[in-house]
Amino acid sequence: MLINTIQIRNIGIAIGILFFGNSYAQQKIEVLNFGTFHMSYTPDAHKVEFDEKDQKNRKETYQVAKLLADFKPTIICVEIIPEKNEELNGDYSSFIKDKGYKAKFGGEIAIIAYEVGKLAGVKKNLWN
Repeated sequence: MLINTIQIRNIGIAIGILFFGNSYAQQKIEVLNFGTFHMSYTPDAHKVEFDEKDQKNRKETYQVAKLLADFKPTIICVEIIPEKNEELNGDYSSFIKDKGYKAKFGGEIAIIAYEVGKLAGVKKNLWN
């Protein structure tokens, strides 16, 4: 009888842990997934002609960045090889500290992702 009581108690504890773990895991995390074409060099077979220095294009991409920043992101991911993460974070840090800084990473990384981070107040990003 004692063994059955211990087994039932252990099963109850296990069910409690599973229930708690399941309810904790079910908390919703808001994620916004935004994709764009490559706005600078790409080895992709499908390329789009885009002049990232054109003022009209700059204004339009800035408007997109403002809309994305309203989401209040805490992490921004971009398509780049992981070995460049440290360099990318350094580049982003310089970008947010110095208004005149010319980003090393161009295209959608600088004119969308960096701007979103800056507008949203993200101090350091995790990229990859």
